[in-house]
Amino acid sequence: MKKSNIKQSIIAAAVLAISVGTLSAHADDFTGGFAGLKAGDNSTRSTGDYATDRKNAASTGVEAGYNWKVFGQIVGVSAFYDYNDSVNHSASNGITTKFGSQVSGADLILGTPINKWLIYAKLGDAYVTGIDAAKSLDRNTFHGGVGVSYAVAPHLSVGTEWTDERASKDGTSLENNNFAITVDYRFGGFGG
Repeated sequence: MKKSNIKQSIIAAAVLAISVGTLSAHADDFTGGFAGLKAGDNSTRSTGDYATDRKNAASTGVEAGYNWKVFGQIVGVSAFYDYNDSVNHSASNGITTKFGSQVSGADLILGTPINKWLIYAKLGDAYVTGIDAAKSLDRNTFHGGVGVSYAVAPHLSVGTEWTDERASKDGTSLENNNFAITVDYRFGGFGG
């Protein structure tokens, strides 16, 4: 057998194995209780009366919730906490200011499972607590985002997501955009 034929056979076998493995997955892989960790990048700035430039900072968080299968789709609820590190920002008046934030809240999750993948959106409410120079911007606000998750094992999924919230008060708004890698342990549904 030629080297090119061997290589093609190996590639074909790998594609077949991956296809068979992914076809056995379905929405049940994402049902039930879950708890997870997330870490990534927070892109933040303030706008309005006290505008600053956009800076990136480390972001970490935790999340827990429950998902149900409804007509082949995923519907869930979750509670979360994100910590966005403080970094120096240049303000429009030429001074440097340092701020970060803590965000906690609850989301409704709407998702579509495709083989071992879950593509989802989150909509909910968040309470933003400013840190350092942003401490006066504590505020309830809308929280939303999108993500994708992959079931790597029966109770384990990894993914990535983007979330956004903006807390406005007295002519100034604190904008957070979080890009995170997620790792979730899934407890399974009733009987799962």
